[in-house]
Parts: sequence; structure tokens; C-alpha cells
Amino acid sequence: MHELLYAIDAARADDWIIGRDPKSPKKYDGIEVIFRDRPQIERLSGETPG
Repeated sequence: MHELLYAIDAARADDWIIGRDPKSPKKYDGIEVIFRDRPQIERLSGETPG
């Protein structure tokens, strides 16, 4: 459960996912992106300081 919450926190801080990056004006913040697969969750949750 904690890993999923870390993945959400990391996604909220990621400019590309949230659409704040000028190269990516579209948001990719849906659960289908954040929880796409195990490697995606691990990548995001690893980016969050724990």
C-alpha cells in the first residue's frame, strides 16, 4: 500500500505526468498511467524520498 502511495506522490511531482512540462502540455495523470504495470509503480515509488 505504501508503495502505491509513493507512486501517486511521485506522479504528482513529475512535471511530465502532470502536464507542466512545456514539451508535454497533455496530462498523463490517470490511474491507468500511474498504475500501468509493476515496473511503472516501482519506477515512480523509487523516485520518492522515503
